[in-house]
Amino acid sequence: DGIWTQLIFTLVKNLATLWQSGDFQFLDHECHYRIKPTFRRLKWKYKGKFWCPSWTSITGRATKSSRSGAVEHSVRNFVGQAKSSGLITQRQAEQFISQYN
Repeated sequence: DGIWTQLIFTLVKNLATLWQSGDFQFLDHECHYRIKPTFRRLKWKYKGKFWCPSWTSITGRATKSSRSGAVEHSVRNFVGQAKSSGLITQRQAEQFISQYN
C-alpha cells in the first residue's frame, strides 16, 4: 500500500514538470509562454504558445521534441507573424531572434 502511494506521488510529481509557463518582456510589452506535453506519432512532443495579449492578438505556436525548442520556435513564429503584419520591423525581428542564435 505505501509503495503504491509513493509510486503514484512520484509519477504525478514528474508529470507535473512537463508543463511550463512564464512571462517576459518583448519590446516593452508583457508577453507569456506556455508549454504542454503531447504524444504525437508515438513520441513525446511539446506544444509551445507565445502571446502578448495587451499588444496584439497574434499567437506564436510550435510543436517540438524539447521544451526549450517549443519555446524558441513559438517565439520565432510570433516574431515572423508580427513582422509580416507590420507590427515590428525587420531590424526588431532580427535583434530579438539573434538572442536565440
